[in-house]
Amino acid sequence: MNPIDISLCPHIGNESQEMVYDTAGMSSRYRASFLALGLAAVLLAGLLWMRREDLSLLGELEVSWPLMIGAISLSVVGTLLSFVRWYLLVKAQGLPFTVFDALRLGLIGTFFNFLIPGAVGGDLVKAALIAREQSKRLLAISTIVVDRIVGLLGLLVLTGLVAIAGWGAIQDNGALAELALWNLGLLGIALAALAVFLLWRWPLEDLASRVRRIPKLGPPLASLVDAAGSYQQAKGTVIAAVLFSILIQALFVASLILGGLSLWPEAPPLSSYLVAIPFGLLSTGIPVTPGGLGVAEVTLE
Repeated sequence: MNPIDISLCPHIGNESQEMVYDTAGMSSRYRASFLALGLAAVLLAGLLWMRREDLSLLGELEVSWPLMIGAISLSVVGTLLSFVRWYLLVKAQGLPFTVFDALRLGLIGTFFNFLIPGAVGGDLVKAALIAREQSKRLLAISTIVVDRIVGLLGLLVLTGLVAIAGWGAIQDNGALAELALWNLGLLGIALAALAVFLLWRWPLEDLASRVRRIPKLGPPLASLVDAAGSYQQAKGTVIAAVLFSILIQALFVASLILGGLSLWPEAPPLSSYLVAIPFGLLSTGIPVTPGGLGVAEVTLE
């Protein structure tokens, strides 16, 4: 039997090439995932080895289940409220979206946070899913970016308030004092930028029409400018989202504190917890390991 000349069947040739490219892409993703998981294991193993003497005492500890259950409950409530915050930001763009949609896509994104390097990995999955369900895809994706920015702002506000309120105890610890000063500087810049955005009368409509004339990149960039204009008009929603973020981050910090107290009642001063833990949470956004596993622990250590 004579071999088939694939050049006479271009359709078959194209499919074969696509299968080869897809296989190569999948192999690359698998290698990156295994590398990230391996790095997370190394970070955790190193941390466990450094604290091996403390960990040897865990068998002698009694778990305070009321505190542990409280820690888990606060974490769940904080996660659910983060979905409500995203819902508010999506509705501010006038997109058809329900609280159930935010819950459904948010839970999927949270699941993938533990599979994709970095705590923002699940946002990529959420972006792909909401883009499939919305006609204004770029506008929908921009809400995820804004939601992440608002979440970080809430974390900065919370840490800044703690730094100001507990400065008397923090200033005696050089490392904590340095973290607190960095936080206050970043917080000042962030709040100034937010105030300028909300209060300044930006000619965004004119800017969008000019940007739209740019070849190829014009339409998507114009969509982002339109999104910014919608948020500028919905000042109340933006402020509500920031307040939601402060509450959510406070719940996550309280969850970690209760979790620690449930195992080890003799805890460091509360001011140390309140300053260090938010920075540990902030470090999970570094796209190194799935869900920031190991990164946050090393940062807190």
